[in-house]
Amino acid sequence: MKLDMHNHTTYSDSTATPAELIAMAKKIGIVPFITDHDTMAALKDAKEASRKLDWPFVIGEEIRTEKGEISGLMLNEEIPKGLSPEETLDRINEQGAISYVTHPYSMTRSGLGGCEKAMKMCDIIEVLNPRSSFISDDKARRFAQKNGKLMGAGSDSHWLEALGGAYVETEEMDLDSPKSLLKAVSSGKPVLISRVNKLERTFRRLIKKAKKILRKYRNDVPDRGKGL
Repeated sequence: MKLDMHNHTTYSDSTATPAELIAMAKKIGIVPFITDHDTMAALKDAKEASRKLDWPFVIGEEIRTEKGEISGLMLNEEIPKGLSPEETLDRINEQGAISYVTHPYSMTRSGLGGCEKAMKMCDIIEVLNPRSSFISDDKARRFAQKNGKLMGAGSDSHWLEALGGAYVETEEMDLDSPKSLLKAVSSGKPVLISRVNKLERTFRRLIKKAKKILRKYRNDVPDRGKGL
């Protein structure tokens, strides 16, 4: 089983809908974790797509705390952004969910690396992220090893083709059980397929911005066919 533990959809800042993400995941044989920024609004669409396509997913939320981002995996309810890392972790634990530190030492994104005290309280540290440098990933791996933390991996996909860039290879597990997830990751192997090219990332951002402008233009232009 391949677990891609970090992905986004159109409900935050990706160009891929939940249905598109799950369809691609089935095609390449990966279980996608949907961890949109500060929302679990993709859950309804993801459940419907999962049922139609007969392919699983895991829901989560990448939460922006005061000191950096932490994902809650297998959450039942959204957790608000802007809390302290400690309070965010308390709320994750109250739900019996899993805390997952994303890109902790990234130079370009909000990581929790400046608050290692909170990182030591988390369940899993992301040690492979295609949008991070090998230097920051290596630092995350060394932190996890030094502090006896489980090591995770996720593609951090913001467009469809980025899915599966990194994942944890594990034995079969119960995708509804946090305990099963921890056990699977503990014996699993983080795998990196490829890192995201910076030029490609810039191109994708420009495409995304152009699509937003086009959608706004279409909404603003009146229907010229009405009344004819």
